[in-house]
Amino acid sequence: MLRIDKKGDFGITCFDCLEKLIVYSDGIDTQVLSFDLAELSVTKLTKKICNANNLSSLPPCTWVKVFKPENESSLKIIMISSDLKVSFIDISTLKLEHIADFAKIQSQSQ
Repeated sequence: MLRIDKKGDFGITCFDCLEKLIVYSDGIDTQVLSFDLAELSVTKLTKKICNANNLSSLPPCTWVKVFKPENESSLKIIMISSDLKVSFIDISTLKLEHIADFAKIQSQSQ
């Protein structure tokens, strides 16, 4: 069991974890953490991801999933924001890609 205390009370909107990766989002932004079981330490990866993608913060999301594709060793994150933008983060490269904007797709189909 791991307890993470955070400043403020924004309310966690979504949370997921797999292996050593923990991802959660509140009404302000999304946080990515790495947990080392041997050292019992938590490393914040959010700033590294932001710096690698020239962002000040990761946008808040309403749904998040950590997964490992078949035949790959690196974990990936997929996030959906409240405005229906879908983003993908590759943890091995720290690259964030915006892969879809469902709000735009929906408005074009009307």
